[in-house]
Amino acid sequence: MKVSNSKGVLFRDIAVLTPNVEGGTTQFDTAFVAIGGGGVLYIGSSEAAARETLLPYSNYDIYDGTGRLLMPAFANAHNHIAMTLMRNSADDLSLYDWLFKEIIPREERLSEAAAVLGTQLGLCEMIRGGVGATADMYLYANRTVEAIAVSGMRAQIACEAKSTDRQTGITIAKPGELQQFISDYDGSANGRIRVSLMVHSVYLYQESLYTELAAMAQAAGCPIQVHISETAREVQDCLAKTGKRPPAFLAAAGILDNPVIASHCVHLNEEDRQILARPNLLAVHCPTSNMKLGSGLADVPAMLKAGIKVGLGTDGAASNNRLDMYREMLLTALIAKATHLDASVLPAAEVLRLATCNGFAGMGFAESGNIAAGHPADVQVVNLNHPALQPVENYVAAMVYSGAADYVESLMVDGNFLMYKREIQTIDEERVLADIKSLTRLDGSEKIYPSSKPDR
Repeated sequence: MKVSNSKGVLFRDIAVLTPNVEGGTTQFDTAFVAIGGGGVLYIGSSEAAARETLLPYSNYDIYDGTGRLLMPAFANAHNHIAMTLMRNSADDLSLYDWLFKEIIPREERLSEAAAVLGTQLGLCEMIRGGVGATADMYLYANRTVEAIAVSGMRAQIACEAKSTDRQTGITIAKPGELQQFISDYDGSANGRIRVSLMVHSVYLYQESLYTELAAMAQAAGCPIQVHISETAREVQDCLAKTGKRPPAFLAAAGILDNPVIASHCVHLNEEDRQILARPNLLAVHCPTSNMKLGSGLADVPAMLKAGIKVGLGTDGAASNNRLDMYREMLLTALIAKATHLDASVLPAAEVLRLATCNGFAGMGFAESGNIAAGHPADVQVVNLNHPALQPVENYVAAMVYSGAADYVESLMVDGNFLMYKREIQTIDEERVLADIKSLTRLDGSEKIYPSSKPDR
């Protein structure tokens, strides 16, 4: 069933869970929530008050919330969406073998059309799992922007704005490309798209380039997305090459003077954490990917104690192999408790905050991530009528410890339904799945890599 996104919506008799800005959560067993003009108009216990805010929307829809929970959409703060194409095909490898022996050779043959299709596949998966925003750094960024704009999601998209000479290995910054990308896309799709600069890692470019990239981003007023301290080898190699650990090296180059999404942050010492404790930096924890690649376990409680803002991300499906934020929440909580030998560490309410408020803010959408009047209507509806969720004694515990992407019934971003009662509204999911099947074979061999070779 397709629904009109031009009307207001009244969620009636629905349970509500939302993180509070000051900490903790607000929970309603039965509430009325009015949505209109892209935002939340009312949340509370009065149906009459909710209906009054919807008077300008004479033809508004009613959403029966019986047995349903309304909560913020998720912010998947680290992703390579089109890597869905490489899902289930380069497994049981350490990061360096996985990246340099399997992934980069495939990326060098990745066509633009295939990348678009992989992006659409990933968007379908995330929409079904309640994800309202994502931070993406990958090839063909302009086409990623276009696909996300159609999907209705929010995103921060990183532009490469550099090219590498395949003979010399020297990478050259291209500030003109960054400026053009910003001009074309930043703030587009009704403000749902933000732009950043991709700085892949401390190990992919020559040392002199990092200062240039930092200055380029600073001049453009542009955030940066970067992988930091993902493996012990990365830290050791950076020390041997520069005399500094990755956070200190990037800070000295000026990279961290910009707003930064710093993904992984697995191998940090106390000095590293002090360097990363900046108001403009979001450290993104990707537990599934880090464990699957054998990279290690990030110490999220230590980062939070040091004053680092932390979000959650899936990383790409090639190393996860899902884009499921419910799984990332569960693993985040369990890993912290197990490694600290303390069940009270990182309670469920804090984990929910990482997956919502913190991620949205780090991407540049500070008003999203909680449900409050005057804030954007970026929300998901969860069907509580599942055996694995009952009895629901506590909503936040149910979502973090028992929740699953399959329980998401509807997703709304900017007041528009991206999925309504399990039917995706903005992408032709059947067509995407059919096209994906035509591009891959069950034995894992690819038919998706023609001879085009994008610059890295």
